[in-house]
Amino acid sequence: MDLEIIFLVYCAGADPDFRSFLGNDLGAAEAMVQRNCVVPMQMCHHLAPAMVGRRRGALVFAEALWAELRDQGVDVLGPILGKTDTPALRRLEHLRGQLDSLDESPADAVAADAVVSEAFDHLTEGPTWFVGEQMRTAVQRMGSITRNQAVEFITAASAAPMGDNS
Repeated sequence: MDLEIIFLVYCAGADPDFRSFLGNDLGAAEAMVQRNCVVPMQMCHHLAPAMVGRRRGALVFAEALWAELRDQGVDVLGPILGKTDTPALRRLEHLRGQLDSLDESPADAVAADAVVSEAFDHLTEGPTWFVGEQMRTAVQRMGSITRNQAVEFITAASAAPMGDNS
């Protein structure tokens, strides 16, 4: 069967059972790298040649690919997401007692459909788009601090929703 893929969005997401790096086994870290790095790279490498050949297509992936393909008719966008309301996040927060029910939305989470809409609305503005006002505000504020301070800020911001389950 011949399919003409003109748009690839790969949204593997985070670890549904988040633990600190050392609190998890190596297999969990390798699985995350496979899911979030290796598979999207393989998919883009497989699908991009046909898109370039048609001079039409879109990949929601990363900056280097944007630089390589932007003049060949293929849009590439690497959306940077904050806390996103997904079934995996709801399960995690419910297991940790942060949500009473799986039907409840996590606090401060951006709705998944809003993330998708915003990414599509800014697809041609690649290579990177920070999704949601909260992310854009945080990035603006981080522009005036050192890289070490930014890493500390991101670590603290991630600790609240993900918890320390080491």
